[in-house]
Amino acid sequence: METDIGKILREWSELLFPLLIFGGIYLVRFFRTYRQARGLREIAPLLNGEAVLRPFFTPAIKGIYMGHSFRMSFFPAGRNSPGRLQILFEFPCSAHFEVVARGRTPGVQELLGRKSNVAVAEEAFNASVTVRADRDREKAALYLDNPGNRGLILELVDRGFSSIRFTGQGVVLSKAGDFLGKEGITAEKAMEYLTFAGRLVERI
Repeated sequence: METDIGKILREWSELLFPLLIFGGIYLVRFFRTYRQARGLREIAPLLNGEAVLRPFFTPAIKGIYMGHSFRMSFFPAGRNSPGRLQILFEFPCSAHFEVVARGRTPGVQELLGRKSNVAVAEEAFNASVTVRADRDREKAALYLDNPGNRGLILELVDRGFSSIRFTGQGVVLSKAGDFLGKEGITAEKAMEYLTFAGRLVERI
């Protein structure tokens, strides 16, 4: 017959075992995140920002650029993904649409037909990107009617950005790459990306 002490120890072991597993996973993720993203701590001050390194969260640099809050998030590469850089510029934006580079695999919303294409009067632009809008088609067309806006978007696409989304919270730019691995990212490259993204925001 189980003694009271044995019963208490068994109950405590049943409680502590999952906590120990969770704690071990937490520490592994923490050190892996810190190791992969330690370079961000060095370049963040050069971007007028700070590195955000937390377990279970995507490594990022956040700060202020051209008067707007920004967040550069670095998604690690996986078995079927090369990794991704995402830049968010926060500011009120009345237009809601997305520009994607030609050849990108369509998303679920596109496959289900929930977003419709917006064409502009420039064959070279339409040949390079697809513009999708689930609302505010007129605002998207008006923004893209400006040759300067189209030219800047094409420059971003030439630099490897596959998606530019205009949302109510701001502009989100995505670029594939192993930025936490061997490819890495330099302060110069990060500043270049911020500069182009900032120019895009200025034109809205």
